Amino acid sequence: EFAPIDSDGNPLSPTVIPRENVYIRYAPIHGIQYYSLNDERQDAETRGVYSDWGKLTDNLMVWTYHAYYAEYFWYLPTIQAMKDTLLLLKEVGTEYEFAQGCYEDNGIYEQWIESYVFSKLCWDIEADVEDLRNEFVYYYFGEDAYEYVVEFHNRVEDRYSLMSMDTNI
Repeated sequence: EFAPIDSDGNPLSPTVIPRENVYIRYAPIHGIQYYSLNDERQDAETRGVYSDWGKLTDNLMVWTYHAYYAEYFWYLPTIQAMKDTLLLLKEVGTEYEFAQGCYEDNGIYEQWIESYVFSKLCWDIEADVEDLRNEFVYYYFGEDAYEYVVEFHNRVEDRYSLMSMDTNI
C-alpha cells in the first residue's frame, strides 16, 4: 500500500507515523521482479512505495519475490535487480529482507543461483552480480560446462534486456 505522505514527503497527518514498536512490512507482490523496487520501469503500484515509507519510519521490512509463480520452469532473471534493491533497502534502514523463490521445488537451479548471489550481496553489497553468477556456475556445473552455461545465461539475459526495453516485462 502507498505510504501516507504528501508530494513533499511529509506525513499527511501525525496519526500516520508508526509508533516505535511498529514495523512496516512491504511485499510488492504485483511488482515486476525483473526491475528493482525504485526502477523507473517498475509498475506504479510498487515504484517509490518503499522509499516513501522510509520517510515515516526506520522500522522497515520487505518481502521480495524472485520467481514467476504462474510458470515455475520459466527462466526469469532477477539477480540484475538485486543489487539496486538491496542498496535502496540499506539506504532507508531496512532491518529485514525476505527474498522468496521457488521453495517448493528443489530442482530449479536458477533459484540456487539467485540464493547464492543474494547471500553474497548481503555480505558485500559492492560485489559484481555477474561475477557472482559466474562463480556459482563454475562451482555448480564445473569447468567443462562453465563456458556453455555462462553463454546460455548471457543470451537469455540479453534477450530479456531487449524485451524489457520494448514491452516492460
